[in-house]
Amino acid sequence: MVRVSQKVIDHMLKEPPRRPTLPLPVFSDEVLERLNMPGLNAAMARAAAAYKRCVDLDADILRQYRAVGYADVEEPVTDDDEVAASARRTKKKPTTRNKK
Repeated sequence: MVRVSQKVIDHMLKEPPRRPTLPLPVFSDEVLERLNMPGLNAAMARAAAAYKRCVDLDADILRQYRAVGYADVEEPVTDDDEVAASARRTKKKPTTRNKK
């Protein structure tokens, strides 16, 4: 878990996250075939789902802040993060592969 900085929370309170007022349009498969865009509805559904995850995260941050005065969020750990953490533990700089 990572604590959300007060600067970010202050910005969110000053300018609350905006919500879309209209849903994304859905076109018939027939129309998309004629426009040579057969995957558009699926792409728009993925974009809408990603946007909803962002909206939900923003709402959760503000809910936590109002409840306890701070907010924590989960941050995925990548291989690069693990290498950097390991380097800090051994006090060595991480090395990169294929260095020329």
